[in-house]
Amino acid sequence: MPNSLAHYGIQIVTTRLAIPAADLRWACIGCVIPDLPWIGQRIASSLPFWDALSIRIYCIIQASLFFCLMLCFFLTLFSRTPSRVMAILSINVFLHLLLDALQLKWANGVHFFAPVSWQMSGFQFVWPEHPLTYLLTAAGLVGIILVLLKYQTSPLFILPRTRPKQFAAILVFGCYLLLPLFFFYGPKGANNHYLATLIDKDGRPGQYVEVDRANFETKTRTLTLFTGEKINLRGSLPDHNTTLSIQGVFVEPDSIRVVNHHVHQKLRNYFNYIGLVLLLLLICISFQPAKKHHNRPTPIA
Repeated sequence: MPNSLAHYGIQIVTTRLAIPAADLRWACIGCVIPDLPWIGQRIASSLPFWDALSIRIYCIIQASLFFCLMLCFFLTLFSRTPSRVMAILSINVFLHLLLDALQLKWANGVHFFAPVSWQMSGFQFVWPEHPLTYLLTAAGLVGIILVLLKYQTSPLFILPRTRPKQFAAILVFGCYLLLPLFFFYGPKGANNHYLATLIDKDGRPGQYVEVDRANFETKTRTLTLFTGEKINLRGSLPDHNTTLSIQGVFVEPDSIRVVNHHVHQKLRNYFNYIGLVLLLLLICISFQPAKKHHNRPTPIA
């Protein structure tokens, strides 16, 4: 997937063209909604009592278009113009997922039709390190800074004051958090991210597998999966420690014969962090009340 700044670079402009009156802060928020589950995964994976495979399945479900739109609806309950905000958020969520699908990422894809279908969509055009990504990253950095400067004194969120809105907010957010637990069979049954292959350790030999962006140690020739498991690699591999995506076949439960590999650059992570920090700053500013301008009393002659 493109980094968060690259998403801003495309989606801020697209939102302005599609909805000229749009508050572009909502566009920036919409750019990040599909990534929230994966941010949560990084946090949860650091906790010792969580099962990494279950977390991954949960995040796959939450990152689907259906659940992203559910979170969009939740956020509209904190806005002044719910219909317009829903349109802005929905457009940006769809664009985010579409851009993700255009990138070449092994073992990955987008769920446009879940929970009806858990087959992943991916058009596999360009790697995340393509030069176009860096151009969009620069544009996104400029774009979100301009949005920050434009709206720095204007509040964005309002708390729901009526009981029906408060109840709706609790209900929708509760569904966003709890409903994925009822769809665990979907991603696993469709072998999304090759989870079913990884879970069945005894049945791994002879099975084709792909791994997306895992840490490779050249000294031990091992790849560390998101579960923490270390897999031995065979074949032509880089001569330095790096982030690696691979395609291959299990020859043993803990060993893969690599058919293809791709080396990733770590710059993407830094661009993501910058984009998320700027968005967090934008959100914090948006909670501040607008400055009130009091008219000075006219002096009595």
